[in-house]
Amino acid sequence: MRTSACLRETVSGSSTEFSLRRIGETIYQAFLHGSVKLVVLVGSLLQLPFLVLQFVLKLLCYLFLPIALALFMIPSQAQLATRYVQQTLASWPGLSASRSPNWSPITCSRPTPTISPSLRSGPGAD
Repeated sequence: MRTSACLRETVSGSSTEFSLRRIGETIYQAFLHGSVKLVVLVGSLLQLPFLVLQFVLKLLCYLFLPIALALFMIPSQAQLATRYVQQTLASWPGLSASRSPNWSPITCSRPTPTISPSLRSGPGAD
């Protein structure tokens, strides 16, 4: 007899066999699956209001953008307006500069990578 067949017989057991152990395992599995479904349901219900709040706050951010652009006309408020516009653009889908930490929104460039002199190898490394 093959090993896989022997293993299947020991795991599956007989369908006509009655034991309290199988009933206990079935109740345990039913409780486990039910509790997992309850946790997922509660998590999804908690997530929904926060998604709506995020949508509303993003709309408010876009609503106040013209006011922030008007702040550029006041010299003392230009830095505040710059920060607001940068944060608004960072939250815009597809324009997220936060994914690339080396990118500067002011100069639109990345810093040139340099190699430390201690890491260089070759004839001119000394």
